[in-house]
Amino acid sequence: MVLLLLVLLSLLQLLLQQQHQQQQHQQQQQHQQQQHSIINIIIISSISSSSSSSRISSSTSSTAAAASAPAAASASAAQQQQQQQQQQHQQQQQQQQFTF
Repeated sequence: MVLLLLVLLSLLQLLLQQQHQQQQHQQQQQHQQQQHSIINIIIISSISSSSSSSRISSSTSSTAAAASAPAAASASAAQQQQQQQQQQHQQQQQQQQFTF
């Protein structure tokens, strides 16, 4: 009986360690994807603002900023959607682990 309890505790400990490692890995992936998203937002914004200002050389800087705002907003929305999908995926994985 005691031996069975020790085996069960060992299995539980292994499962918890595995879950912790998976969470750390997912957090690292999320962080990398967030960094890539931020870099993409910066690139899109700078391309949009430079192309806007080169097309209309007499425009003010506020016009260029207004032109880059939709690109930044769409990139931000894409990043939020990606984060929501990752969170849903994490929740599904955690539910699958607990059903074991």
